[in-house]
Amino acid sequence: MNLQSMMAMARKHLTTYLPAKTASLQAAGMLEEEIHGMARKAMQIRADLMAQSYPETAAEEVALKQAILVDPEPGADVGGWEADEMAKREKEYQAMMAL
Repeated sequence: MNLQSMMAMARKHLTTYLPAKTASLQAAGMLEEEIHGMARKAMQIRADLMAQSYPETAAEEVALKQAILVDPEPGADVGGWEADEMAKREKEYQAMMAL
């Protein structure tokens, strides 16, 4: 996954699951900076883990969980594609770790 893809995922996650934070960042003119920062952090975590011999997919999962797919705000809709994607990735990760 490249920086642009991570930024798109961060934008989708923020607007869907953190609407109050999104509104606050928009009001302050900081939304795009926050999205870019989240994506850069995820890319750095991924690179650091891969340098420690993590497989790319596992490193990406950890990076997404730590930097982009943060816990939703209370009352936010927690269904949808991200929940499905995280469940799929978690299942793949658990299967890989069982080897």
